[in-house]
Amino acid sequence: MSPSDKPTRREFLATTSSAALGAAVPFAGSQLDSPAADTPAAPGAEALPYSTEELFSNGPQRTYSGDRAAQIAMPLGGIGAGCICLNGYGGLQDFSIWNRPATTALPEGYSGTKAAFAILHIKGAAPVTKLVEGPFPALKIYDQGLQGEGYHRGGFEGFPRFEKCVFKGEYPFGEAKISDTAVPLDITLTAWNPFIPLDDKNSGIPCAILEYTFHNKSLRSVEYEFSYHLSHLAPGCNRDESASRNTVIPEKGVFLHNLEKPNSEGYGSACLIGIGNRPRIKGMWLRSPGWEFDSLSALWREVSEGKFTANEGSNEIDTGGRNGGSILLEGALAPGESRTYPILITWHFPNCYLEVGGVQPEVKGAAGCRSFPEGTPPLWRPYYAANWSDAREVALYVEEQYASLRARTVAFKEALFSSTLPPYVLDAVSANLGILKSPTVLRMENGDLWGWEGCFPDAGCCHGSCTHVWNYAQAFANLFPPLERTLRELELGRSMDENGHVTFRSALPEGPVKHDFHAASDGQLGGIMKVFRDWQISGDLDWLRKMYPLVKRSLDYCIREWDPDHQGGLFEPHHNTYDIEFWGPDGMCTSIYLGALSAMTHMARAVGQAMDTEFYGELAHRCARFMEEQLFNGEYFQQKVQYLGLRNASFATIVAHVDEHSSEMQKLLKREGPKYQYGNGCLSDGVIGAWMARIYGIATPLAHEKVKGRCRRSSSTISRPISASMPMRNDQATPWDTSPACCCALGLGAASPRCLLSIPTRSGLGLNTKWPPISSRKVLSKKD
Repeated sequence: MSPSDKPTRREFLATTSSAALGAAVPFAGSQLDSPAADTPAAPGAEALPYSTEELFSNGPQRTYSGDRAAQIAMPLGGIGAGCICLNGYGGLQDFSIWNRPATTALPEGYSGTKAAFAILHIKGAAPVTKLVEGPFPALKIYDQGLQGEGYHRGGFEGFPRFEKCVFKGEYPFGEAKISDTAVPLDITLTAWNPFIPLDDKNSGIPCAILEYTFHNKSLRSVEYEFSYHLSHLAPGCNRDESASRNTVIPEKGVFLHNLEKPNSEGYGSACLIGIGNRPRIKGMWLRSPGWEFDSLSALWREVSEGKFTANEGSNEIDTGGRNGGSILLEGALAPGESRTYPILITWHFPNCYLEVGGVQPEVKGAAGCRSFPEGTPPLWRPYYAANWSDAREVALYVEEQYASLRARTVAFKEALFSSTLPPYVLDAVSANLGILKSPTVLRMENGDLWGWEGCFPDAGCCHGSCTHVWNYAQAFANLFPPLERTLRELELGRSMDENGHVTFRSALPEGPVKHDFHAASDGQLGGIMKVFRDWQISGDLDWLRKMYPLVKRSLDYCIREWDPDHQGGLFEPHHNTYDIEFWGPDGMCTSIYLGALSAMTHMARAVGQAMDTEFYGELAHRCARFMEEQLFNGEYFQQKVQYLGLRNASFATIVAHVDEHSSEMQKLLKREGPKYQYGNGCLSDGVIGAWMARIYGIATPLAHEKVKGRCRRSSSTISRPISASMPMRNDQATPWDTSPACCCALGLGAASPRCLLSIPTRSGLGLNTKWPPISSRKVLSKKD
């Protein structure tokens, strides 16, 4: 399906927001006290759902089991390398490893999907064999009504399972404690992928690491066989996986590859090995053309009867039917003894034919099987393809570097989770870092980043590292600064024309873009602020000198287009992240304008441009005065809706011709003005520019007290539309919203009750946080 056939960004936001609301589950527990526990609640005021003690206290991360674990899917993969997800009952799902999303949120046909699973066989007079996963959540059997045939993804889901699983997430680590009264071993699965700030190569390894720790809880010695099984992740494009091939890696595992053309999208490989052990290896599963479940039936019989059979992989006879490879490790544990088995899965798919947002035609063919004539390189290649030639090379690298990669990833996790921030704040921050390892993020062979706004189950949504959406993200800039700087160069070097117009959606692969739509005011101005931030983080003055002419061209365009008379506000209609145009100056975009002008003043001074320093500095002061005198209404910053007296007379011309014969909509527009303006409403993004400036270190002349007033107001005000034609949006301010921008601009700490009860206005990139479920929050009164 082509990107043009996909739902729009607006439909995507509406769908995902509805899903998030539907998934909200209230916390169990007793009635909660007000945060202002030391003073009685005002008469008629509603108590807040959390006490001060609860909001401020430290503690371990919460755990999940049963139905509460049904929707967990933690990405295990590299930056721009795709991922496999660890679910809440200790299994793997969602194999998004082919440079596009592939999740289990869609109905499926008859064929099974990819499979990766562990089996434990306890030897002895009364042997026990079980799939090393907790109970299968009932809510997933029919995928909440999406699958009429029931769930048969990998084909192994019906194997006997352990009785209990408790999941805990401390990203980049996920932990599943798996136990059963009939099994004398307790199992702890720790799953991770290298996540090492400032080391983008090792944080971009296409791999998933699973550490199974067995503990003998019984009073007798226990002998066992532990096996891991992986379906062929690179089967090629032929029927019955006939192009797939398997090669044993002696004393390590199995290498899965295929016979596709070297430039084909289907060409690639995967690998399964046991790190630090010498497993018995089944290089190839039983292959049975036509019915994919025969291979798993044969596997179960072998391992459950203790008759695992090794082989050397592919042969010339068995070339059709479902394929895969397995490894088996034997062991014995004395009472109280424990042992850990690290299992490694790697993948490598070097040819990409996805094209979106550029000027060249789309490559035709089925996704995953497209190709150019032999000898012609693909459209683009992922970054990891420049570092490793195939999945076997990736696996051997990870095995060699395993101790170092683990120690450095643990160091990051411990530094993060040793913070004194409350556990739910750490949960929100750390869990959202998983998006860096999800298929939302792609990375080119030259190292450049490129991103979607989010993902559908089978495709990315809303392409091009959209400037006004990625405006909200901060993780790459602070954890992997060189990668963030590639987005600035993409935005200003390849997505801007000679006039300074930035197309806010960049092309994939990198290249020219069309300039046939509005520039995004908040995205383009926010990009200027981010150049300042990235310069400050890097300290690279040479980089700033290289970027300065581009930044100047961009800002000068913004001034010409939206503030042509240098009044200090965005007067002309300006497109923004709400997917509309604001007519007349508003607090949200004008605060970003002020931040961009102030940032430019500092940058001009740093590169020795005195005249620019003076010009942008004076305009920044004019902008601050305009916001304080014209947009601040005594409580907060609002919008002054305007469509008369502008250079853009399009709306004024339309309504000038409206009469009694016009449509109801035309009459409504004439009566109430342009659609979707917020006017004197208190928008939750109303001082987002002040937040950006504060966290980027940009000094602006805006009065801090007025920003404080606006933030206090937003915690108790609903933003109402001024036009009857404007629907309420799920990302507008609500009674329970206080934006993270306000918390920072107010100088409130992360543990401030007002900040802790905030919900961000955007969720696409995940560095804003999702706080207590909507069903458990209550309205903040004006007094609060």
